[in-house]
Amino acid sequence: MPRQTFSVTVVGWEKLGDGLEVNAADYPELEGHRLKLAGMATRVTALLVRRNALDAEKRQTTRELRELLEEGRKVANFLRAAMRQNYGNDSEKLVEFHIRPRRPRRRRSSSPKAEPAK
Repeated sequence: MPRQTFSVTVVGWEKLGDGLEVNAADYPELEGHRLKLAGMATRVTALLVRRNALDAEKRQTTRELRELLEEGRKVANFLRAAMRQNYGNDSEKLVEFHIRPRRPRRRRSSSPKAEPAK
């Protein structure tokens, strides 16, 4: 049997409880269990409401986090550019700020490489 959604399950519990309440005189020994099921249904409903609220809060927090990270990246890029402007693109002082200085490329040697022996 496929699983049911939370709402379908809880509605089923409520209908079962309603039927037991109407016929309480026929099944007095089940009254405690009916009340227990009604409490569980109330608790499940409250937890679903809470989960939905937390999900909405999570989405808002994620949105704020993305905005803050984007703004932080802009500020960090600005500060890196300022350090390059101040010290020069090829200054080794940039390493202190975790910025790679521009270094000249190594030149290839003009001698041909030795061919491997056959």
